[in-house]
Amino acid sequence: MDVKQLETVTLETPPAFHFWLGQPQTGGFVRSDFEDFDMVLREFASLDTSSQKRPLFIETGAGLSTLWFLCRDFEVMSFSLSDVLDNMKTYFTENAVDIDGRWTAFDGTSETLLIKAMLELGEATCDIALIDGNHAMPSVFSDFVGLNLALKQGGLLLIDDLQLPGPALLKQLLDQSPVYWTHCMTSRSTKWACYRKEQKQTIMIGNMDKLNFTYSATAPQ
Repeated sequence: MDVKQLETVTLETPPAFHFWLGQPQTGGFVRSDFEDFDMVLREFASLDTSSQKRPLFIETGAGLSTLWFLCRDFEVMSFSLSDVLDNMKTYFTENAVDIDGRWTAFDGTSETLLIKAMLELGEATCDIALIDGNHAMPSVFSDFVGLNLALKQGGLLLIDDLQLPGPALLKQLLDQSPVYWTHCMTSRSTKWACYRKEQKQTIMIGNMDKLNFTYSATAPQ
C-alpha cells in the first residue's frame, strides 16, 4: 500500500486501532478534521523554513493522525500505549504500508517518556506537535511541557479534545499568553485548535497573576 492508497483508506475506511466501550474504535477524528489538518499544513507551508530535512510531527497518542501526517511526508514520532502501537504495526505489516522508516513509536505513557525523549533531541526540531494522549490533569500540561521543549519557534501546536477539562484549560492558558502563542484556527468540529509558537524560549513569564480560568462541559467555539 503506497501513501496515496493509505490516504484514501484513512478517509473512507479508517482502521480501528483503539478499543473502548467494549469494541474497536477508529478514534475521534473524522473527514472534516483531516481536511482541517491540511489547513494547518498550509499555515505551516507559509512559514519561513530553510531546512532541507523532512518536517517533523510529534504527537502524544497515536492513530489516524499518525497516518495522515505520514501521508503528508512528515517524519512522525508517537508516544502511546502498546495496544494501540501493536495494532498499528500489525496493520502496517499486513497491508505492506510503505512509510520508508519515517515512524518512530515510543511505547508507554507520555508522562514518563516524553520530556526525557525531547531533551535527548538536543534542540527544538519539531515543526508540528499534537497533544492527544491522556487527557486527564495534569497529563495534558506534562505533554505541553515536553512538546514545548521540542517545538521550534514558529512551530504549530494542536490541542485535541477541547470538550474535556484538561485540554480546555490548556487552551485558555495559551489564549491568555499572546506574546508566546497565537491562535491560528479551531477545527470545524470545535474539538481541536492550532497555535503558533511565537518565542524561542519555553518559559512563559509576565502577567501570570492575571490569568483567569473557567470550564463548562460544552465544546468551545
